[in-house]
Amino acid sequence: MEKSEKAGEVVFIIGHIPPGHCTFLTECNKRYNILIERYQNIIRGQFFGHTHNDEFKIIKDYYTHKNSTGIILTAPSLTTYYKFNSRYSFLNPSFRVYNIEKDSFYLKDYLQYRLNITKANMQPDIDPQWEIAYNSSQAFGVTHLYDYTRFDLAIAKITNDKDYFNFIFDMYFSQGSHEKQRKLRNMPKYISCRFKSETLTRFFECTGFRTCNIYLS
Repeated sequence: MEKSEKAGEVVFIIGHIPPGHCTFLTECNKRYNILIERYQNIIRGQFFGHTHNDEFKIIKDYYTHKNSTGIILTAPSLTTYYKFNSRYSFLNPSFRVYNIEKDSFYLKDYLQYRLNITKANMQPDIDPQWEIAYNSSQAFGVTHLYDYTRFDLAIAKITNDKDYFNFIFDMYFSQGSHEKQRKLRNMPKYISCRFKSETLTRFFECTGFRTCNIYLS
């Protein structure tokens, strides 16, 4: 980071397990967040996977936890395999295309593509059709992917707007077989806290849970 900053370069961070996840050690997470805050002037994007979910996470400054310093973008999986809190179900295959400004490398938007695997299996003689599930500007009301204020507003809607929660729920689970999870009383809180808790400690503070397993909370 220091070398890139001195050289006038910008940076994309690509990793596997996203910070804030239950298996990301909190002390390591704190150090990561401090680095993001320090080098936010050159970081253009943070891209992760692992969860198989379609989600994002807003990072706040380390000391006051008031100012947003970055966003972690976690894309959903191509595989249909999914395990949610030790319970198995399926996801629809997904991939994502980012729209990036040519000269500045700023992230403008992204298109989320999805394949309806049930429909595809019912029509084996027809090539599977990838469809645009949504784009980020429409889903979150943002004009670019650093519009943290509007992302915060979108997160707040998850717990107080039932229709928006259903949209985010379908997005989060790639419209897979998760109707039992949709009906869980704490699901809106679970998803909104995942989106706004940049460490596991913050997640527990946000949800009031004692475990990452929503079924045991």
